[in-house]
Amino acid sequence: MDELEAIKVTFFQECEELLADLEGGLLAMEEGAGDLETVNAVFRAVHSIKGGAGAFGLEPLVRFAHVFETLLDAVRAGSVPNTVELAAVLLRASDILADHVSAARGLGDVDMAAPAALAADICELYEPLCEDNGLDFKAEFTKGLAIRANREFMAQALANLMDNAIAYGGGCRVGLAAEDGHARITIDDDGPGIPPRLADRLFEPFVSGGGADGTGLGLTISRELAANHGGALTLLDTGPQGTRFELLLPL
Repeated sequence: MDELEAIKVTFFQECEELLADLEGGLLAMEEGAGDLETVNAVFRAVHSIKGGAGAFGLEPLVRFAHVFETLLDAVRAGSVPNTVELAAVLLRASDILADHVSAARGLGDVDMAAPAALAADICELYEPLCEDNGLDFKAEFTKGLAIRANREFMAQALANLMDNAIAYGGGCRVGLAAEDGHARITIDDDGPGIPPRLADRLFEPFVSGGGADGTGLGLTISRELAANHGGALTLLDTGPQGTRFELLLPL
């Protein structure tokens, strides 16, 4: 083992400790610990992982850690309230960060995922919710498509988009088809549309196109997950007729 590889091994060992510290701090925040010392410790854990990943050129890990770190910095500055609900979001983000570390380490190789089956599984969770609230829900899938993707990452991205469609759009329609070597997933709603002043900035951290309850991070994370899979997330259309997002992932 050469010197650089040995340093890299040490970095991943340190990541295990940092992830454990991160989880411990976030669990404390979820239980109501809002002191600055706890928040600073959580920030340092993510910042250290990002710094080490940057030294080794682990760009997907760096990009996701940067989004995570930006939110934590805003919490430290007091511009984002440190709430129990936010801690729950951060705990989910820490799980994704851990997956990024595993993938960079070679312990979490992406598997062949069937997007139609995955989308169907998620729709099974959302359809009853829509029906109970009198909302429209439809899903149309092309079966048999397979992509190189992490199932958890895909589930996170789809769930973020569907949550928005249901919460702010009055219903949800999901479509999946093959197009030009990609799996093309569309998510439509019948809502009032996203205000023009927000549409151009929608994928920036802390910019929300919905109500005050949103964290403004769901779409940022979803786009990052798509990019990490070699794909793209785009706002195709928005207006009084509703909003359409497109998620493209390579087959």
